[in-house]
Amino acid sequence: MTEPSCGHRPPCPGCPRFGEGGLEPRLATELDELARRLDASLEPLLEGQATGHRHRSRLALRGHPGRPKIGLFQEGSHRIADIPRCPVHHPAINRAAAALRRALAESGFDFYREQTGRGLFRYAQFVVQRTTGRVQLCLVLNTAARGEADEIAEVLLEREADLFQSIWMNENRSTGNAVLGESFTRLRGEDWLVEDFSGARLFFHPGSFGQANLDLAERMARRVQDAIPDGARLLEYHAGVGALGLGMAARMASYTANEVAPWGLSGLRRGLLEAGLEARVLDGPAASHTEALAEADAVLCDPPRKGLEAELLAALAERRPDRLVILHCGFAAAKRDLAHLREAGMAVERLLPVALFPFTDHVELVSFLRGR
Repeated sequence: MTEPSCGHRPPCPGCPRFGEGGLEPRLATELDELARRLDASLEPLLEGQATGHRHRSRLALRGHPGRPKIGLFQEGSHRIADIPRCPVHHPAINRAAAALRRALAESGFDFYREQTGRGLFRYAQFVVQRTTGRVQLCLVLNTAARGEADEIAEVLLEREADLFQSIWMNENRSTGNAVLGESFTRLRGEDWLVEDFSGARLFFHPGSFGQANLDLAERMARRVQDAIPDGARLLEYHAGVGALGLGMAARMASYTANEVAPWGLSGLRRGLLEAGLEARVLDGPAASHTEALAEADAVLCDPPRKGLEAELLAALAERRPDRLVILHCGFAAAKRDLAHLREAGMAVERLLPVALFPFTDHVELVSFLRGR
């Protein structure tokens, strides 16, 4: 961990433990207690680069015509903390945000306002391709204003042709806090952002889920893959675009992958096609495909923050696969799910905490279990 500096604190709330390494002390104590209750070994925290690590970022666009702000909402409000030189962003994100800020200032377009539900530009999503340093940019608008989005895209490409891998428009008419709507339009550039990741080529649409801390996420993925033996019948729930399973599918006896999100499914199928792999793809909620456990001896789960669905958790407790690896991004859900599986007779062998979000009190917890 280097000694970073940041000129955006306060009011930017993005890194509440800025400059601190390791786990937040209270969380470290809770992890120790959890490992003891589960009779599991607790591995050292897996950490990566503290600054410049974020390859993916969603930032709010607010301000007044000619005076845009690009950044994060301040704590408990919709006021923007403008963050042009964020030290945790990959440099390409800061560069792309600066170019967008200039283009929006010159355009005179207006910005969304929560109080009225009016205004045009709402958010921007930036995703960096590691091999090229180029950015997949998605502009989120309050309405399908293709002409205005096209104008911004033209200006960006005229000035920064080497920077943008693709530029997209997303329409989000909702009045809530969701960043992305369901409608995407590619304005310029390539259909997919392709990432070489842990033995596979992954295909990301702007609507696909992807890890922000890619270098550390890849190290985490390889630790997961090392836990699955050759020749296993592998079943992956919440597979996304295949970040965990695709890289080891070729050495498995069979590979079955489940995903519910449309753009995750599209990327997964494109990755399977690219790799020439045969696999069974289960479309829909994980809880609706618990019957697939009957034909699997190794199972991966990467659920959302709320943890495993009740039906899937119950099915795992009943089947008790030979190998089970779960990636929890919610610590409370991890404690609940692991306690239930241990009570059902599964052995929780190891816990691996991963600092995917440095300078925060968040930890990703990878759990390695065996059936008994």
